[in-house]
Amino acid sequence: MFARLVRLALSVAVLGCYYWNFVVSPVAEPPPPAMRTPASAPAVDEIRLLSGEADVAYKAGRYEAALAPLLDLNRRTPNSAIVIGRLAKTYGHLGRPRDEAQLWEQYLTLSPTPIDACPALPKAYEVQGLADKAFDAYQRCYALDPLNADVIFHYALACERRGDAARARQLYESGAKIAPEYADMTAGLARLALRSGDTAAAARAAGQAIKASPDNPDALLLAAQAALRQGHTREARAHLTKALALADAYADLHVVMALVEERDGHREEALSQCRRALALEPRNRDAQAVLRRLSGAK
Repeated sequence: MFARLVRLALSVAVLGCYYWNFVVSPVAEPPPPAMRTPASAPAVDEIRLLSGEADVAYKAGRYEAALAPLLDLNRRTPNSAIVIGRLAKTYGHLGRPRDEAQLWEQYLTLSPTPIDACPALPKAYEVQGLADKAFDAYQRCYALDPLNADVIFHYALACERRGDAARARQLYESGAKIAPEYADMTAGLARLALRSGDTAAAARAAGQAIKASPDNPDALLLAAQAALRQGHTREARAHLTKALALADAYADLHVVMALVEERDGHREEALSQCRRALALEPRNRDAQAVLRRLSGAK
């Protein structure tokens, strides 16, 4: 009985310390001595020191330094969702997706707000190349909160990448109704329309995405692709010029600009855009295909 009370005191203490350190104040005064019991006082003080040490290191971006105190806190209070969540994020920053995913799975079962593990959990599986586990995690995230726009978007994108265009479209449409200002939803619809050959629908959806977010490179890229298919190279160039000013390291923008240059008869400029795309993304298949075609042209 006494051991259970001590463990309970430790759990409450770490929750209190984390709330104070991470939410209220980075520097907190210890509780008055009169409020401490002899059995719990040393442990509470140790937890307080550990949480403060982890907090300072984490906020400074010194994730390796934050790891040791977080692991110690996790050992002392293994059922603390707050500690588990912060430890999972730390592993994410350290590039340890396997450990990150394991902790987010624990977080899902222990936290009163399991949705906070999304989309970090499925993304951690994606980094490991575990496509099926990632998709399953996206589905579970969606089941937790089917009206959450971010959750809907990530699940829709996962369905799109999996080749389930019908389900992706359904999700993008429902997400766009919930959050009309969410440009990535309508951009998703534009992308699906382009793939299905409905250029007019793609142009409309891309236009809606640009209206919601004028500086969204994905929306501008999709609008340019739709315009190019319709033969409007000047409009396509305008969208791409703006997008490249915002995201010059986006390889696909250079690929589509190469197509615009090719359509306008500017072979050397098109080759230059292809080379730029491949410098950014050497395995970009579209850039490779365009470069081969242009290199063989007389």
